[in-house]
Amino acid sequence: MKNLDQNTFLKEITMSITQRGQVTLPVEVMKLLGVKPRGKVAFQIDGENIKLVSPSLTLDAIFGSVRAKNEVGLEESIALAKEEKAERSMK
Repeated sequence: MKNLDQNTFLKEITMSITQRGQVTLPVEVMKLLGVKPRGKVAFQIDGENIKLVSPSLTLDAIFGSVRAKNEVGLEESIALAKEEKAERSMK
């Protein structure tokens, strides 16, 4: 541990990088970030400093993460819409 001042310590954990550029996050780091396996992390880059953080919750980040109860394909959706339109026009 490196002493930054009298009350703050910096813990450094060294990990290897695979040939594919991947790094395994230690369990301790995952707990601190509040992430789970298959989750996501974000890199915040500020000049020469890089921080590993939990990603911000954005619409782009959650798009596609929730599925409809009765998920149907495009063709089926079009057919249903045409049927509903035909039924409304008959009333």
